[in-house]
Amino acid sequence: RQTGVIRQYTILVDPDKVGKPIHAFILVVLQQPSGADKLTEYIKSDPDILECYAVTGEYDYIIKVCARDVEQLEQKLNLLKQQKGVAKSYTMLSLMEHKYRACILPDAPKEEPTV
Repeated sequence: RQTGVIRQYTILVDPDKVGKPIHAFILVVLQQPSGADKLTEYIKSDPDILECYAVTGEYDYIIKVCARDVEQLEQKLNLLKQQKGVAKSYTMLSLMEHKYRACILPDAPKEEPTV
């Protein structure tokens, strides 16, 4: 932890048991790169946005969001689309999670502990 390899400790919860069984991935295109700061500020403020990555290619961001039902997902999408600078979005609803692994990176070098 002191060297920064471990950033935080966390727990994993069952999405169904906390009332957030719907997961979706939203691809976002910005009108201009100058809109990125406002968008990421909004993304950081919404606790139901679980992950966000700037990506290469046709889209600028990929966002993972959770919701209690499809109605709430629609509300989340509408709020996201209203953010300044968002030109378009493409949403994929997750049907089933086949693998999720919260762990250290598989190819991370193993360092000997210092005494």
